[in-house]
Amino acid sequence: GKYQLDVNFADIKGVLTPIRFSPFDVVIHPGHATPETTEVSSGGLEVDIGTGQKVVRFNSHVGLFGSFVVAAKDMFANEVNVGGNRFIARVKGDINAEPSDRLVRVIDQGNGHYTFAYKVSYASSYQIDVAMLTNSGIHGEYYLNKGSFKDGTPDNALIQSQLGFESERWAFNRRFTHFRWTGYISFPHTGDFQLQLDGIDGYGTIWIDEVHGIFRRHDKRSGLDFKADENILYELKVEYVSVRSDRFSLQFLWSSRKIRQQIISKKYLFNTPKPIKGS
Repeated sequence: GKYQLDVNFADIKGVLTPIRFSPFDVVIHPGHATPETTEVSSGGLEVDIGTGQKVVRFNSHVGLFGSFVVAAKDMFANEVNVGGNRFIARVKGDINAEPSDRLVRVIDQGNGHYTFAYKVSYASSYQIDVAMLTNSGIHGEYYLNKGSFKDGTPDNALIQSQLGFESERWAFNRRFTHFRWTGYISFPHTGDFQLQLDGIDGYGTIWIDEVHGIFRRHDKRSGLDFKADENILYELKVEYVSVRSDRFSLQFLWSSRKIRQQIISKKYLFNTPKPIKGS
């Protein structure tokens, strides 16, 4: 909002005199959006007759898009007036639904409001989970030579901004052989992409939601083909087993008709989803 700031000089008798140009005009802008205060603002708000409280319920028809709007808010519940936040949303419920029915498109309106669009092919009751992605990069788990991945605590873990290694083994000076990275990935445009693990000396696997591809040493395949929607964030998992312990050279690449093959930038990789208010 708009405010005025009075600045006064106090003499020895305590008499206040405004300094030159006081009062000053001050504009206070909202802070960064937080998932704890961000909430549905239209498209599904109802008042519960029993409690009188606002609740979120969505009603739509099979085969037709339903939508709702989420307003990003700062920690004081002020509406944010710029875009740029990342959200992931999934439809959960009836097992008869198509896998594609799980995906929810999120369109950034650029003014702090985000339109969520969903469509299901089977009549039933569902839930829609909405979370905000609060950090960039993906979560890495690093295992010493165990022969296989284990489900317990990794031997080391950190957030990796991108997968583009071209150097000797880690600064930790430990010989890891099994690696797992998990998080979320967005795409710069809608269309067909090819994803590739390059520089492998063992074998690796990429999962993007329900789609996966396996890569082995000396494998000549062109890559994992994936049809992406720029308005959807996808779950990502990469597992890699290295047969060498002295060096580590791995690159996670993509290409499309619009972009040349390159390492996937950190601005398309995310982690730490947190549910928005009410989800």
